[in-house]
Amino acid sequence: IDLVVKGEREGARFYQVLRWSAHSEEVIGVYSAIQTHDSAVVSVNPNHTVDAMIARLEGVLVRECEKGGTAATVKAAMDRAFDQIHVETSGGVDRAKNLVARARVTLQDRFGPESRENE
Repeated sequence: IDLVVKGEREGARFYQVLRWSAHSEEVIGVYSAIQTHDSAVVSVNPNHTVDAMIARLEGVLVRECEKGGTAATVKAAMDRAFDQIHVETSGGVDRAKNLVARARVTLQDRFGPESRENE
């Protein structure tokens, strides 16, 4: 509706829907079952949210443009930023791979050498 109907400020209706949604989730208690059941509630590093990543990339782009960078230098700076973000955020993937590998070895040890012959 915000795209078609002009409001007091840009996106006013969109943000109102977000506020209603957040309030509804809180009232209904959508996630309460896992919060009380699971002591290991997953938290998100605020530096690794989509908004934070886009702000970071936008900062790189703005800085390079302000320096009068060429398309090639802007691309190189963005590539470095993407690489750095990948390094910072891929730790969880490596941990998951290590857990799976350890679980596999544990299961193979538990069920004996005949399970290794079937690989």
